[in-house]
Amino acid sequence: MADTSAALDVTAALARLRRGGLLQPTAASSAVVVFPPLEQMLPHRSPFLLLDRVQAWDPRQQALLAQRRVDPEDPVLAGHFPGNPIYPGALQGEAIAQAGQCLLHMASGCPATPLQVLATRVFGAQFLGQVRPGEIMDIEVRLLDDNGMLAVFGGRISVEGAVRSVVVMEGCRV
Repeated sequence: MADTSAALDVTAALARLRRGGLLQPTAASSAVVVFPPLEQMLPHRSPFLLLDRVQAWDPRQQALLAQRRVDPEDPVLAGHFPGNPIYPGALQGEAIAQAGQCLLHMASGCPATPLQVLATRVFGAQFLGQVRPGEIMDIEVRLLDDNGMLAVFGGRISVEGAVRSVVVMEGCRV
């Protein structure tokens, strides 16, 4: 099994994720107007379906943009933290992973059922700001490496243009 991380400089990848958008608007990124339902792309269901929609995909850039509105009534916010609710960083990482799975689904020709992809590693993560109830997270992912079995993604979450978290992670097709 080839190691997808052999040439990956995680520190440099995280720095690039902090600096600029992953999906630059092009004709290709706006060519797909209707995306498959999330339930066709992801095996996750409520309450663990952490995306609301896919907004854009560009096969040339191998990048995807999804969104999620943080519901103020989400029960996780009641305990994280009472009186000062913050959307957990671990769930931000999971939202990036789910967007990465949607990217793989689109790149695989949109099969009728979700691909089976399991997270295997987080190479690095940085939490740069808080995500609050009611905010809309823009979740961008880009495929950094893929050997057919293991795929490495870089992802970031921003709110109104301000980067809140960046993650470099790996998933394995099963």
